[in-house]
This record gives sequence, C-alpha cells and structure tokens, in this order.
Amino acid sequence: MEKDFKEDFIKEVLNIKGKVRTFDFLSNLKFIKKKKGEEGIKKVKDFFRKLGFSLIEEERKDIFPLSFRFLLFYFLKNSLGFKKEEIEEMGRYSVKKAFLLKFFSRFFSSPAKFFLEKVPILWKKYVSIGELFPEKFDSANRKATLLLKGIDIPSKELNELGIAYLQGVFRGWVEVVTGSEEVSCQGKKVSNEKYKFTIEWK
Repeated sequence: MEKDFKEDFIKEVLNIKGKVRTFDFLSNLKFIKKKKGEEGIKKVKDFFRKLGFSLIEEERKDIFPLSFRFLLFYFLKNSLGFKKEEIEEMGRYSVKKAFLLKFFSRFFSSPAKFFLEKVPILWKKYVSIGELFPEKFDSANRKATLLLKGIDIPSKELNELGIAYLQGVFRGWVEVVTGSEEVSCQGKKVSNEKYKFTIEWK
C-alpha cells in the first residue's frame, strides 16, 4: 500500500455508510480518463485492487459503496495530483452526463419548483443515505441554500473533498434547470452530519 494510505485510515473510510448509483460513479471514471487518460484509470483500478476490490466486478452492480467515492477522492488528490477545483469539476461533469436530472428538469417550469419540490427526491435517487432539502430560496436575488443532513465523514480532508464535489454537483443542477452559465456554490460543514450549501446564479 502506498505511503499516504494508512491501513487504519482506509478501514475508517470503508466504514462510511451508504450507496451511490453505479452510473454516477462511472461518470467519475470517465472524467478521470478525460483528464489523465487510460494510465489514470489503470492507476485507480490498481489502487482499488490492492485494497481487495475489483471495480470491474462492481461496475456490474446497480449501486456502489459511498465509501468508494471517498477513497477515490483521496487517491485522486494524493496520487494523481487533483486539486479541489478538479474534484468540484468532476461533480459538475457527473451532472452533465446524468439523464435523470435532464428528465426531471423538463417538468419544472421554474427554479423555485425544482428547489422546493424536487431536490429532496433527486438526492434520494442518487444516494441511499442523508437528506437534502432547501433551507432558503430567494427567487428575486437568484439565491438558494441547501442543507444536507445524516452523512458522517471521518476526516477534515475528506470533508473538504466531499464538499468540493457536491459544490460541482449543485452547480451542475442549477445550470441545467436555469440555463445559466454563471453559477457559484459555496459549501461548509456546520456541525456533525450537517452541511450547508449556498448557491447563486445570474
């Protein structure tokens, strides 16, 4: 195992509960291939294989362990040199490849309907644990605040990478729903198992 990947840390990450949709995880691999080529994908698969997991086997299933995503974040940062900005862009990229969001967006004529009615449902379509819901929605100022509860991430570094990824996801959501190309999202951990994301668009 590589120097940066301590056995105790790996075990702690593998204890993260929850599942994500396989197609969403596969979009992450496509992004890595886009950035690092086949060699990058080989390194990712080799890393998981050293931990005793075959991504090829997992890809045949409908869902992936959420812990795999956080192992992926950690590996990308420490072995492939990804910055938080690239992790965020990977989240945004996953939305651009998601048929489900594009399908849902057809049925909502305004951002208000999307945020207030569909966001909690959409989260559960992708992730098996946690709850995502709107705390505030300000149509006039084109601003919304989302709260995420019920996910426990073990380290500060993984929290930062997870927040960066979700910033990208939520930016992508708003881009699809509003058609805006100027969207910002700032996330932070506010307490144990609770995160806040502030989204603005023009």
